Formats: sequence, structure tokens, C-alpha cells
Amino acid sequence: MKKSWKHWLLAGVAAQCLLVYSTTFAADKVVVIPLGTSRTVATTCTAADEVKSFDQCWKTFNLGATQVATSSVDNDAYGDLYQWGRLADGHQKRGTATDLITPPISDLSSTDVPGHSAFITNSSSPYDWRTPQNDFLWQGLGGINNPCPQGFRVPTEQELETLLSNESITDAASAYSSSLKLVVAGFRDYSTSLLKDEDMFGVYWSSTVDGRSTRSLELYTWAVVQTFMGRAYGFSVRCLKD
Repeated sequence: MKKSWKHWLLAGVAAQCLLVYSTTFAADKVVVIPLGTSRTVATTCTAADEVKSFDQCWKTFNLGATQVATSSVDNDAYGDLYQWGRLADGHQKRGTATDLITPPISDLSSTDVPGHSAFITNSSSPYDWRTPQNDFLWQGLGGINNPCPQGFRVPTEQELETLLSNESITDAASAYSSSLKLVVAGFRDYSTSLLKDEDMFGVYWSSTVDGRSTRSLELYTWAVVQTFMGRAYGFSVRCLKD
């Protein structure tokens, strides 16, 4: 049956509406990856400190840790606590709840490289260590300030979601029993820099920007939550092979 001009007009309008809807829906999940950076995740693990989880290859321990976790509260497996987007300049060293490696400062950085090793506190919205904010940090293998070793990068939120699904991770206990041996390393507070909730709670950064915040993975004794957090927090990082 021959289709009228009205049919084709309606079809065109529907297609445009679908395009607008899809673009709007994706906008709050934007993952900024620089041009020339591969989006293909490596599926082959070749080194002793790499572990395969289905079609993903991860580091076996947190960035800055000295060993694979022997329990979910293994201090030697906790590793460093990074402010989102910062390089490994010393700010990430955890110290203890009462004895920090370097005293914090509240002077925000205007550049991607602050030029010191202090944890930068910020108790005002949008709770970032940098002003103005830079959404292009930690984006992909060649991203600015990528803290991971060569060949690795910070995972996207979607890649963390895939990990949760593949490994059936639903709480801190199942996170530790997974192939990655995730731990509850605590975090450093954005406004005081104090180390909090060690042995009880764990948070892992993703590279996914969400408005003025960044998506993260939170491990509780009763649940796993993916949410958005201020970039001045100090959280764990687990690197993914690219």
C-alpha cells in the first residue's frame, strides 16, 4: 500500500522526538573520553597483579595498596584515598584518623596540578578541590591526571555496574568474596580531611561526571549503592585495564 505524505511526516516527527529523548536521557550519564582514547576494555590479564572478571581485567588491589585483601578489613589492602581528578601528588596518602600525612589546606586550586601534597578541603557547594571545576579529568587512558598505572584507567559508572552484575555484588561481604576482593577502606571527609568509617564502609570513584559531582560506588554491610558525590572527598580507586 502506498504511504501518503502524512504518514512520512508523522514518521519524521516521531524519529526527531526519539532522537531528542535519547539525547536528553543520556545527558545525565555523560562520560567524557578524549578523542583518540580507546573505549575497548582489555579482556586478557597477563600479569600477577591482574584479575579477570568475566570480560573485564582489573588490578587485584586498590590503588596504593601493598597486597590483595585477605579480608574486607585488611588494612594493607586499603590503599590510597584520592580526591576525584587529582594526580598522585601525595594528597592521597591516608595516614590515620588522628595523624594525617600532610596537614590539609582550604585554598582551592585553580589548576589541574595543585603543586603540593596537601588534601584540599572545601565545605561549600559544589565541594570540589578545584575552581573552576574541570569535568575532563580522569577521562580514559590518556585522560588528564589519570592516577592508574600504564595501560589502566579509572572505570566508568557503567563498567562498575557491569562488575556488580557479573560478580553478584550486593553488599560489602559479597564485594570482598568477588574476584576483585573489594574492601571497606573508609574515606576522607571533604570538609575536614579526617579519615572516617575505616573497617565499616567503602567508596570507589568512577570517572563518570554527574553535573557538578561524580558518580561513585558505595559498599555497606547491607547494600551497594551507586550515587553522586562531591569531588573533594577522598575515596578508593580500583583500576581497569584498557
